[in-house]
Amino acid sequence: MYDPAKIEIPATFKLDMSDRPAFYMERQKIASGGLSPELLKRMKAYYLGLCTMIDDLSGRIFDNLKELGIWDETLVIFTTDHGELMGDYGLFNKNCFFEPVINVPLLIKPAGETPNCRKTAGLCELMDIAPTILDYAGIEKPAGMPAESLRPAVEGRSFGKELILSEYMEGDRKRRGKCIRTERYKYIFWLPGKEEELYDLNKDPEERKNLSRSGEYSGIVSEMRVKMQAKLSSSERRV
Repeated sequence: MYDPAKIEIPATFKLDMSDRPAFYMERQKIASGGLSPELLKRMKAYYLGLCTMIDDLSGRIFDNLKELGIWDETLVIFTTDHGELMGDYGLFNKNCFFEPVINVPLLIKPAGETPNCRKTAGLCELMDIAPTILDYAGIEKPAGMPAESLRPAVEGRSFGKELILSEYMEGDRKRRGKCIRTERYKYIFWLPGKEEELYDLNKDPEERKNLSRSGEYSGIVSEMRVKMQAKLSSSERRV
């Protein structure tokens, strides 16, 4: 379906990761240490084929909704829980907070008359899907739900969070990471080790340089630490 010869190798495939926590380079060596560009192109071509299969199967569901006469009254939300690195940074799967992992598709078709298609650059979180569904169903969200309806964005009204939170925990619970992202900056904190990452997404959209130890950005690091603490205090349940 997709010609491997026409697939591009990620610009960050062989990126030096020595300015980040050591586990990045360990995983990079395991994932792509002996991986040839030709094999990576074939893998990416197969992956694109799987994506096309999902598109086709989604289309079948939508066609059935139309045949049943309930398409116009159905709220459709298409998204995913995480992205796939597929060779970016010499890594695969997820296990981190690079943009290819946390910046996922989110398409919403509201019930009723379908509006003109629009895009928004505002930040949101996947937990915002729950209050969005409640909003369209005419149900008030629970008082303790730390999420916001995306309906304003769908209807072209102002929407966008100051920052968003992402979290990751390995299966054995030995490594845990938390990430906050604003429009410009991304700050990451890892345990064990209390290791940090900071990226200026305006100047470095591919996240090539970890700025957490840069004197120039020390003030931003301190500010993002405070923002993360505030976000966690407002969103995590006390135990």
